Amino acid sequence: MHTEAGYLRMLAESGFGRPDVHRVAGQPLRVLIAQPARAPGPSTVDGVFRVMLRMQILPGMADEFERAWLEADADLAAEPASLHRWLLRSSTEDDVYFIISDWVNEDAFRAFEGSATHLAHRAKLHPYRSSGSFTAMHVVHGVAGPAAAESGPR
Repeated sequence: MHTEAGYLRMLAESGFGRPDVHRVAGQPLRVLIAQPARAPGPSTVDGVFRVMLRMQILPGMADEFERAWLEADADLAAEPASLHRWLLRSSTEDDVYFIISDWVNEDAFRAFEGSATHLAHRAKLHPYRSSGSFTAMHVVHGVAGPAAAESGPR
């Protein structure tokens, strides 16, 4: 078990954040608060809307799914509201992928979501999927670490 002093020292050495202690049901709850002031530029990301789809892929179809995602992504190349798209493979769950995309704002994403382009794109990936879930969110802050400037965009 960590001591309170050890916990505070670990936070100070990490440079990650400062502890903010709240009480829930009489028990202390520590919440780490990121410190965007350490970033070289502003951290607010105005209007960006992020979508994350978690997909469970049918067993044995991972390689085929990855190829299909890249091929289907060509459908979105001309989509003016799309900022970034990523395909991520889980490192902790077999056959689980995450598709993350950033959009200029929520209205633009919702317009795309109802479009024929989106329906065709979704149909290309559906045969690989056994289940999935969808989450949408507004990006509040983005703080780049020192390695981001050294490595460039990914």
